Amino acid sequence: MYQEIRTCTKYIAMATGLLVLWMFSGGPFSTYYLLWNLLLAWIPMICALFFLRHTHLQATGRPKLWGYGFGVLWLFFSPNALYLITDFIHLSQEVFYGPNPSFQPYGQEPRTLYYMDLLPWHNFFSITFAVILGLALFVLSLYIVHDHVEKTLGKKWGWVFVWVLQLLSGYALYMGRFLRVNSWDVFLRPWTLLQSLFQEFGPKTLYFTGLFALIGFLVYGLFYGALYLGEGRRKP
Repeated sequence: MYQEIRTCTKYIAMATGLLVLWMFSGGPFSTYYLLWNLLLAWIPMICALFFLRHTHLQATGRPKLWGYGFGVLWLFFSPNALYLITDFIHLSQEVFYGPNPSFQPYGQEPRTLYYMDLLPWHNFFSITFAVILGLALFVLSLYIVHDHVEKTLGKKWGWVFVWVLQLLSGYALYMGRFLRVNSWDVFLRPWTLLQSLFQEFGPKTLYFTGLFALIGFLVYGLFYGALYLGEGRRKP
């Protein structure tokens, strides 16, 4: 599995590089904030790779502490990859279509005109590509840690881990989008963070947390199901 994970990571890295190159050379864009969000999405992937490397090489005598340290870092930063899905809200500022002034009932002209201005469509494509890359990083890094938990504690506890993580990630997405909390706030201002969390907790918190968690679980479940079907086809 170690080699397959590295290969997938290289493909995602190349796709990320192409997106960045396109955004810097293919304009116009107003979605350059995606570059920062993509960088944050890569942090849990890098932590998961180091976690995989150290757990994979335990037989060589490397201390487990390093591996689990990267696992803890991955846990803190893992919501960053899924967070990219919330960037779709920025498309609400774009205008993709409008009423046709030449429209006549029962005439030949359509009621609605769809515009081909490059800026809104470039924003649409850049956000969509970034979300796809973020989801790829999300499922791949989660699979690395899930596989380790499953091999260590069993299949049942592996999926319990996935469910709990999705609930935590859903809550993290709620905090990041609505409370504007960052991952590093856990280290830089923990008491202020805890105070704001208790003050803002309510029914809508549970509602949005549940929906974000459901998205994360469905995305990972589809990935895991496709992986399972692929392994079944390779068996004789």
